[in-house]
Amino acid sequence: MENNSQYVFYKDREEWKDVQPVEQDEKQRSVVKINYSEKFVDVYNYIRAVMIKDERSERALHLTEDALILNAANYSVWYYRRNILSELKSNLEEELNFVAMCINENQKNYQVWYHRQWIVMELSKDLNNDLKEIIENELLLTETFLMDDNKNYHVWQYRHWISNTYRMWDSELAFTDKMLNQDCFNNSAWNYRYYVIQSVSGFTDTVVDQETDYILKFIKLSPENESSWNYLDGLYKKRDLYSQTRLIEFCQQLQQGDSEASLSPYLHSFSLDICLSRLRNIDKLQNGDCDRDSLIKQAIDTCNLLGEKLDRIRVNYWKYRLEKIAVEFGSELQ
Repeated sequence: MENNSQYVFYKDREEWKDVQPVEQDEKQRSVVKINYSEKFVDVYNYIRAVMIKDERSERALHLTEDALILNAANYSVWYYRRNILSELKSNLEEELNFVAMCINENQKNYQVWYHRQWIVMELSKDLNNDLKEIIENELLLTETFLMDDNKNYHVWQYRHWISNTYRMWDSELAFTDKMLNQDCFNNSAWNYRYYVIQSVSGFTDTVVDQETDYILKFIKLSPENESSWNYLDGLYKKRDLYSQTRLIEFCQQLQQGDSEASLSPYLHSFSLDICLSRLRNIDKLQNGDCDRDSLIKQAIDTCNLLGEKLDRIRVNYWKYRLEKIAVEFGSELQ
């Protein structure tokens, strides 16, 4: 919010008398002209003037600060400010404080997060700086903002960049656990957990078993949570489902219950994937475990249930799945 009570216009400042302000050239392009405040017009008339000359001075740096407080989305001004900071070899730790203030007012602004990323990269080049402390502070900053808005894409993206660039993974799995226990519907946190594991250890058999324990608890608590099912699906994307007795029994138990869990479309969609995997690998199943006709009927019934009752908004998709089943297994749709 602008505060003009103590503001001195640049056009009235003695130290700026040598600069000829450059007004915005709108010509006839604007159907409806923007009603800029007098302060905004004053600041940007002068920012255009110094950018044309590419003046890299302390006064230009202060001018960019005023300009960015008025419009933190202006990429050109941020770029110009970075050039000045580099030229003057300014104190970038102080710059972190300025950009933190901008982020606080513009948490979903790409430009402010990119500028902070640039600062951290510059600070990390100086061997005299404590890189570990810098990165830990950045992780703490993102956590603070995520406590305010736990699904802010820009904050998650910045945390991705920090952890990946500087390989600071030690606390990240525990961090996702904290976020998910606060809100298990947080798809960003599930995605980040997957990303952390993939980056640190990969999805070995041991890790998949551990993560299966983890995810099934969340699914049992909230079977209607699509994010949890998507995470489970990701765990087994490159694994055959037909042999996963534990998952088969888990899904069967949920389906046979009388609660709303049995009506979860994500449960039945995942069960369909299991069914189709068993059909494709029926020669590997134990004798008497199931027969082909029963599995085909189960797949058809599941598609019909989803398309006609549980997931009607995607009825055409489930019809498509039925047609694929018919082509693949030579069944007659019922």
